[in-house]
Amino acid sequence: AVSIRRERVVHSNEEGRVMSHPPSLEHFMYRLIVRTSELLPLRGSVLEDSIPALKSEKIKTIPTKEVLEFCFPELQLSSLHLGIQSGPCEEQLVRLDEQCNEKTYKVGVMYCRAGQQTEEEMYNNEEGGPAFNEFLDVIGQRVRLKGFNKYKAGLCNKNDSTGLYSVYSDFEGNEIMF
Repeated sequence: AVSIRRERVVHSNEEGRVMSHPPSLEHFMYRLIVRTSELLPLRGSVLEDSIPALKSEKIKTIPTKEVLEFCFPELQLSSLHLGIQSGPCEEQLVRLDEQCNEKTYKVGVMYCRAGQQTEEEMYNNEEGGPAFNEFLDVIGQRVRLKGFNKYKAGLCNKNDSTGLYSVYSDFEGNEIMF
């Protein structure tokens, strides 16, 4: 399944205020979601100005074929069928997208002491310097792994076999373990 939406690009100044432009200077972009047979949604956006086939055209309807050919040249357009834009169809696609949305992330952060050059040397560090520890405090909170009942990212919370502490953050409903 493919979803395409054409949107006006909104420009803002340093204070975050939206700036208006005359129609001749407006820019548009296309937001795309391609759902594969493996149910993995591929999401992206592309500026209308970057699609060569659209350079000289006045856009009245979404040029689906041209946008897809530019963004996904390997996609066989003949295998796609036009869907019905209806409430139930849209609701089903939203549910499918929410089902595939990953809300947990595992991020590796390593400390490199002065003079260290190999990963092995860095893996052997048991503690970091003051600036590194300050950085960890900024990106999340230190949590005791034993008994920790939120997203563990594969770390052991039973017997300290993967360490005593890690850094955890919950940002806008996304759980991140560092």
